[in-house]
Amino acid sequence: MKEGLWRFAWALLGIGAGVALARGLVLTTYFELTPEAQADAERGRRWLWTATLALWAATAVAAWRWGSAPWSLLAVATAGPVALLVESLGWIPPLALVVSLPLLLMGSTGILLSPTRR
Repeated sequence: MKEGLWRFAWALLGIGAGVALARGLVLTTYFELTPEAQADAERGRRWLWTATLALWAATAVAAWRWGSAPWSLLAVATAGPVALLVESLGWIPPLALVVSLPLLLMGSTGILLSPTRR
């Protein structure tokens, strides 16, 4: 039972971080730099950094708790930095979702299906 709760909590953290990534990328999208758009973009960057830190924490917990494959840990850990990189390059930020969300989904699946570390 306890193991199931760990995995459920980890999955909730991953889902929350994915939603935070999407929210941050949407907030950083603007077509004209008005003061309101600039304030939204700043809030979006905070969302992106919060999601990235949450994903790094989730990766650390997964590495400690489960015998996950390195590729799945790497996929979860890089989903946030990919979103931050795309946003900082000035591209259309929601395009980062095309890369970040599949990384997050594949990595999370690998982690959640991995055996418990003894």
